[in-house]
Amino acid sequence: MKSIVVATSSCCLQGVGITLPFELELLRMHVKVDTVEFTDGKNINSERLVEIMTNPLHPNVLASSTPASDHEIANLFAQLVQRGYTHVFVSCISSQFSDSLAIIERVRPRFADKLSICVYDTKSINIAEGALVYEAGVMLSQGKSFDDIVARLDTLRANSDVYFTVSRLDYLIRNKKISAPAGWVANLLDIKPVIHLDETGTLVVSDKVRKTQKAITRIAEHLAKRAGLCASALFIADTAMSRDMSVALQQLLAQQYGLTQVPIVDLSAISIANHGPFAVGLVAFYGDIPLLYHRLHNAA
Repeated sequence: MKSIVVATSSCCLQGVGITLPFELELLRMHVKVDTVEFTDGKNINSERLVEIMTNPLHPNVLASSTPASDHEIANLFAQLVQRGYTHVFVSCISSQFSDSLAIIERVRPRFADKLSICVYDTKSINIAEGALVYEAGVMLSQGKSFDDIVARLDTLRANSDVYFTVSRLDYLIRNKKISAPAGWVANLLDIKPVIHLDETGTLVVSDKVRKTQKAITRIAEHLAKRAGLCASALFIADTAMSRDMSVALQQLLAQQYGLTQVPIVDLSAISIANHGPFAVGLVAFYGDIPLLYHRLHNAA
């Protein structure tokens, strides 16, 4: 049996700065900037996308993301067959956020006689998704069954939280994530949304607060209420444009909860395309600690 993990390129694993102890293929999603389409990780990355979106010479640039096509997914599966793989674990960004899982499920029957394919909905995004991908990769390399992997990922996912905020609403307004009148008032009053990924993998606004610092404080408060941050594995996700926000969050976690050295991971280009370049998020896993958290701490 020759096995491999396939994951959507939104999982952040291409940017964590470590060598993966398992074989991984990224199903690369697409970023469209105005009328120009890029392939994530090939001719666009997070840094370059942020540069484009914050260029003062082009203040109204609009980005969006699209999943890999049926043709691209079929080509990837065909290549895996040619390379001798027999078992493929496919981990997807939340199906509430992208059509990736539906497209993969549509393509999978074409390879039923060649590949044993397990398609898993992480119901998550960014490094929270990446932690599940990493867990699946290690387990698959150890010869664990698809059922064992799914059970483990279900447990990790059920005991995790994702919260994030944005410091500027201009991009969300232009991308029609919020209404223009509501956004204008929010900007005028410096109101920041605190956004939560719920158990179905859907993004919901949990709070609207004044000032970025208050939004960051509210994120930590939400996580503390659930299980106590001292029992959590934490990741911070941000962009170069929101590093000050991450530093503020790090300081808050250290001063209020005694948590230091929380890993910071760059947001994926896919997330930046959907929510803009000014964002910071906090991911928490409660109880069992995902393997990626240990690996990042050991690499630090």
